[in-house]
Amino acid sequence: MIVVGGCDAGGTKTVVRILQLNEQHHVVATGQAAAGPGNVLVDQAVAVANISEATRLALADAGLAQDARIDQFVAAVAGAGRATQQTAACEAIHSNVRVDRLEVVPDAEVLFEAAEVEYGVALVSGTGSIAWARTREGDLIRAGGLGPLLGDEGSGYWLGVEAVKITAQRLQTFAPRTPLMDSVLAALGVSELADLVTTVYSWSSPRPHFAGLATAVTSNVGSDALADQLLQRAADKLAALVTQAFVSVADRASHERVPWVCAGGLLVNCAPLRSLIAVQTAAAQLDLTPPLLVAAPVDGALKRARARIFDASA
Repeated sequence: MIVVGGCDAGGTKTVVRILQLNEQHHVVATGQAAAGPGNVLVDQAVAVANISEATRLALADAGLAQDARIDQFVAAVAGAGRATQQTAACEAIHSNVRVDRLEVVPDAEVLFEAAEVEYGVALVSGTGSIAWARTREGDLIRAGGLGPLLGDEGSGYWLGVEAVKITAQRLQTFAPRTPLMDSVLAALGVSELADLVTTVYSWSSPRPHFAGLATAVTSNVGSDALADQLLQRAADKLAALVTQAFVSVADRASHERVPWVCAGGLLVNCAPLRSLIAVQTAAAQLDLTPPLLVAAPVDGALKRARARIFDASA
């Protein structure tokens, strides 16, 4: 039997899927499990622990021992955008997971496999934000992806922070309450400014909490001008990332539309945000396809792992 695994380790959640294959590479058993955040740039120890936990649980879900050896494992990991980060993550995962061949790649890299396109622009807006361009030659160029301190504009984290800021500022100036503010306060379980501040500053890991508050914005789009304005600002920032990435793959002479892949919880689940970005990119004369949604990036990691096994046995 052959065991292959794929991992999507993002800023909020880590998902691992395991396949057990027979000698003809037909699937005979599957397993999937999830754990907490997997961004190695934010906290490598926590990320590796969550990748390891999700892998053990996925193996068990596939009917295998939790410490079963995996023949080929592809881990698409947030925060592993550079070779040194990939090497460090690979060594750390190897020390926790029994795997013969391990490949660590940036979390966005497998999106092209998941969308079944060979080149194009991949925009991710989940907990964080980044755009990737893959050229026809297979080269990867990144735009954004600088993390919560230096970037992540237009991400769920960014949107949540901005929503809380607006709510706090309006409470402090006794401005009228709006549906957006009510949603933020309800999500935090508070009603007063002092309690809001206390709650926010009590979070030891604030990033997932703020990202979760993005729904306070998206759920009020169309009924609250503040929410509309915030979503437009997010779209502006994400469209700028797409524009930066597009330059690397555009071939004006070919007249082909460039594939546009969309991933990340915020972008996949918020059609108004995608529409606003499309308006911006069209105005900039970027000839993109309609968005190709990737709801499960782990599919791309698993597809790559299976291809590696097939190549090794060919």
